[in-house]
Amino acid sequence: MVSLWAMAASLLVLSGCTTLNRALSYPGEDHITRVEWYRPTVELRGDFEAPLERRTPQRVPAEVLIELEAYAADRESVAFLVLEHGTIVHEWYADDFEPTQATNSMSMAKTLIAMLVGIAVEEARIASVEDPVAAYLPELGRDERSEITLRHLLEMASGLRNRTELRLGTDLVKQYLGPRMERHALRAPLEGSPGADFDYNNYNTILLAMVLERVYETPLEELLSDKVWAPLGARDATMWQDRRRGMPRPFCCTFATAEDWARVGLLILDEGRVGSAQVVPSDHLRRMMEPSAANVDYGWQLWRAHRPGGFIWEEPSEGPVDPSTVFLFGIDEQKVYVLPDSGLIAVRVGEVPEDWDDSVIPNALARAVADVP
Repeated sequence: MVSLWAMAASLLVLSGCTTLNRALSYPGEDHITRVEWYRPTVELRGDFEAPLERRTPQRVPAEVLIELEAYAADRESVAFLVLEHGTIVHEWYADDFEPTQATNSMSMAKTLIAMLVGIAVEEARIASVEDPVAAYLPELGRDERSEITLRHLLEMASGLRNRTELRLGTDLVKQYLGPRMERHALRAPLEGSPGADFDYNNYNTILLAMVLERVYETPLEELLSDKVWAPLGARDATMWQDRRRGMPRPFCCTFATAEDWARVGLLILDEGRVGSAQVVPSDHLRRMMEPSAANVDYGWQLWRAHRPGGFIWEEPSEGPVDPSTVFLFGIDEQKVYVLPDSGLIAVRVGEVPEDWDDSVIPNALARAVADVP
C-alpha cells in the first residue's frame, strides 16, 4: 500500500502539504499495528476496572477453537478471541503482540457513531432519524442536498460524491489523510438520489459525527467517552484527529484492544445493555441490525451476513449457518462477528491477509453449538 501512496504523491509537488506528507510516510503493510504513526490523537476515555471474565469453553469444542485459531494465525492476525455468552473462552495473540496493545479499528469505528445517534434520539437531542440533515447542518440546506436525511447517512445512501481513487485530491484521500474533514464533507456535491443507492462513503459518517457535535455542543471524543466507551468498562483508547484541535476521524482509526472491541460486540449481543444499565436503546440497536432499504447486506453502519453472494459475504463463501450474524468491519479484515441466535462473538484484528473467507469463523462456531443448549 505504501508504494501506491508514494506513486500518487509523486504526481503532485506540494512542499509542506499535510496530506502529501502523510501519503509519503504512510506505514503501508503494518498500518493496523503501527499505531505510533497516527498523530495527532485525542483520548477516548474508558472506565476500566477489570478484564472480561475468562473460563473454559462450555459449548464450543476445543478442537474447533484450535482450528479457528490456526486459521486466524496463518493470516496475519495479531489477536483472535471467542466469547460464549459474555465470557472469553478462547484467546490467542501473536508472539510479538501483547493483549493490552491497541490496533487501528479502521471502519469498525463507524458502528460506534450509529450507536451514539440512537442515544441522541433517546435523549431528544435529535428528533428523528427521518429528519433532514440540513435541520442540524444548515449549510446543506441550500441545494438539492437538503433532501438527505439522517437515515440516508446511516444507511450509506446519501448520494454524495465518493471518489475513492488512491491519488491526491480524491474524496477518500482527503478524508483519510487530509485535514479539515468537516469542510470537505460540507462541500461534497450530490451525484445520486438520496436513498436510492448504497454507496459506502465516509462522508456519511463524518456528517453524522458533525450533527452529534452540533446537537450536544460537545467534541465527539467526549461524547463517545461519556456515553459509550466508559459505560462499556473499556480501557482508555485514542482516536486519530484530522489536525491538531480538530475532529477525530469518526469513520476509522479508533485505537483500542481486541478485548475492548469484544465489549462492543457484547453490547450488541446484550441488546444495548452493560449489566443492568441500558447504554444504547434496544430498539435503535435492533434497527441497526435490520436490512437497509438500499442494501439488504447492510444495516445502520453495521454489516449483515444473512446470505451467500452478499456485498461482503461473497462467493465462494457458503451462506451463514446463523442468519442473525452481524459484524463490524474494518479494511484488511478487522472484524467483530456477533451471532445473536448462537450467543457467540469472535474478534479478529491484524494486518491484511492474503485470503480471508468471512464464512469460516462464524459458521464453524454456529455449527459447533447448533445442538448445544
